Amino acid sequence: MRRLPWEYRLPADSTALQRFNVVPAESTLSFFIKSGAGTVYGKTQSLGGGVEAKWDAEGRLVTEPTPRMHVEFAVDSLTSGTRAKDQDFWGMIDCSRFPKITGDLLQIVSTAGGINIAIGRITVAGIPRSYQGSFLVKRSQGRIDIDGFMTINIKDFGLKETRFLSFGVNADVKVRMIVAARS
Repeated sequence: MRRLPWEYRLPADSTALQRFNVVPAESTLSFFIKSGAGTVYGKTQSLGGGVEAKWDAEGRLVTEPTPRMHVEFAVDSLTSGTRAKDQDFWGMIDCSRFPKITGDLLQIVSTAGGINIAIGRITVAGIPRSYQGSFLVKRSQGRIDIDGFMTINIKDFGLKETRFLSFGVNADVKVRMIVAARS
């Protein structure tokens, strides 16, 4: 069987982890950037990747050992609905040299109310950086749904603040990721 690039080899002691594959048609990454003309919104529904996790007897996500998650998408799949904005954004990331954005989970911290803090590594324009965000996870009958939110700063990845249609934009990008995955 051919391994996909994001698939992990499980250590021998991790047999209790359950494997889930991201369902691209049911998963979305959205971004919001403030600009001089208002908020620029965009999204992709081309997420790929996988999750490996386990749950305790009460159905709660087990955080030790840390579950594994990898998501990725093509930069040119990010769309705002305006071709000129999209081309500016793709050019800022230099998608011909760096065609993918990836994210990998490194650690989870559970908090009250079922909200978790994810600490991970995001790679944009070939530059990996550590980030954290919050997320909720629900599991039912061979499926998990993850709803996460974070803010990244494009300057952390060596990207310069750009202009969309001649309006300046803020370096902070709010990101929401909704991932549906099936076992």
